[in-house]
Amino acid sequence: MNSKRYERICEMLARRQPDLTVCMEQVHKPHNVSAVIRTADAVGVHEVHAVWPEQPDAYHGLRRRGQQQLGAG
Repeated sequence: MNSKRYERICEMLARRQPDLTVCMEQVHKPHNVSAVIRTADAVGVHEVHAVWPEQPDAYHGLRRRGQQQLGAG
């Protein structure tokens, strides 16, 4: 390995972002999931999570109720 390549590797390792986590919610298409993972990897993100609520209708109902409570306050 030449010194220039070694420098690039060291720079890349120094720019990692271990304190950042990516969370995807209801991403439907596998190629989009792959794109998010590749992008996270490219910028040094160590954790990627995919979230899919088991009962989407119940989830959206909770969100609406939460928004109504915020509007009332």
